[in-house]
Order: sequence, then C-alpha cells, then structure tokens
Amino acid sequence: MMLADVLQERASCYVSGAMTAPERDGFDVILAYHEALREHVAELQHGLTSFALAEAQTLPTAPSPRLRDRILQDLPRTPARREPEALVLTDPQGRIEWVNPAFTAMCGHTLAE
Repeated sequence: MMLADVLQERASCYVSGAMTAPERDGFDVILAYHEALREHVAELQHGLTSFALAEAQTLPTAPSPRLRDRILQDLPRTPARREPEALVLTDPQGRIEWVNPAFTAMCGHTLAE
C-alpha cells in the first residue's frame, strides 16, 4: 500500500521530533489504526538510528568538561509537559469508537458510556 505524501511527511516530522506534543498525541492515534504507517515509521526510526550510530562513531568519546558545560547552558530548559488534549475517534457515521484518557478526565464519560 502506497502512503499518501502527507502521511509520509507527518511520519518524518514524528520521527525527527519536529512535532509538538499535541501533534504527536494525534499522530499516535493514527498510528494505532494504520499498520502501513506504523511500518513506515519503524523504517524511518531504523534509518535514523543507523545514521546516529554512524555519526557517533566519528565523534570523540567525550567532550571536554568546558565544552560540555557550554552545551548544557545553551540547551533550552525543558518546558513542563502539557496535559494531552482530549481526543475522540469516530467512524464515518459519527459513532464514537475510541476516546483517550484526557477526554474521560475532562468530561467524566468513558467509551462504554
């Protein structure tokens, strides 16, 4: 099955870390239901891992303490993790098929209800 260009582009953003937390959460839902997309993401992750390992072998074993401190100072502070947005997945007729825990926490209703 050939993946649409938009899905391939989103998969690249997902693997590279270029998505925001809400975008990642939404893409995770799509991945749960799309086997070909999961396989594509796994291939991208394998390629990225192979590249990172090859690059790591060309770097010195450890940066100097001075360089390490400079890098750590330049890194942005990790923002507090936002609560995930409520997500609801419906079928074409509008019947709810899946809700995430944030939805249940927000409105108090479970999928069974």
